[in-house]
Amino acid sequence: MTRHRSQPVTRELVDAASVIVVMTASHREQLRMLFPRAREKTFLLKSFDPRGEGGDVDDPIGSSVANYRRVRDEIEEAIPELKKFMENLDVH
Repeated sequence: MTRHRSQPVTRELVDAASVIVVMTASHREQLRMLFPRAREKTFLLKSFDPRGEGGDVDDPIGSSVANYRRVRDEIEEAIPELKKFMENLDVH
């Protein structure tokens, strides 16, 4: 990920992606409206949370260190299940 850089979403990126993971339901809906082909492959990150909590990942910008840590922990909780999901994809 050290070479990863943020970039605008394009049709080419959506078409090339096997899975699209977003932080909020509003991001998911925007993608699905702009790129109907993204519907079946766009997921909320927290939908992979093994505790089944789902929901949005809050944006911690401008908040306390404690809030940044809470958000970090939420993201870390979902990553192992997301990894398993991606390992089980049948991508050619």
